[in-house]
Amino acid sequence: MPLSKPTPRTQRYNRKVECNGYLRDDGLWDIEACMKDVRSLSFPCLDKDGEMKAGETFHEFWVRLTIDKDFLIHDIEVSVDCSPAELCAGVVPAFQALKGLKITRGFKRELKNRIMGVTGCTHLYELIWYMGGVAFQTLSEVRHKQTEEEKSQPNPLINACYGMSSDREVVKRNWPEHYTGTK
Repeated sequence: MPLSKPTPRTQRYNRKVECNGYLRDDGLWDIEACMKDVRSLSFPCLDKDGEMKAGETFHEFWVRLTIDKDFLIHDIEVSVDCSPAELCAGVVPAFQALKGLKITRGFKRELKNRIMGVTGCTHLYELIWYMGGVAFQTLSEVRHKQTEEEKSQPNPLINACYGMSSDREVVKRNWPEHYTGTK
């Protein structure tokens, strides 16, 4: 259901995020994302002759995470194609610190520990955190092909959100052994 009709307004900012998941020929998975920001008004900036023009892209970031079926990050590629400060591209090497990290519970906290503050980038942190959910959706076909031992373990999505609460119908129907609601 769409949102209600808004009060008359003027757009001042647009952020587009696009994410895609791919199965590679070597059995690994690529999760790719791009973030682009545009403002409707000109504004002062550190570079670009001191001003970003209205309608001009002022952030354009690209990320590719290469992961396996267990959500382990094997490789990461980051590109800062556009930023109000040209020096921001210098942050790219810092993201190699994500190799070996698993996309699982605690992923957001571990991202923050590794790539935030003066050695990281807030925008890339947000984008990569978002990519974790895209990874789960992309690998859903693999997650549904579990061994009997894996099936006996609670699904990590149970109690991760409102719809997957252990007392909800979806858990009762799909994982009755983990259902905690009224029988």
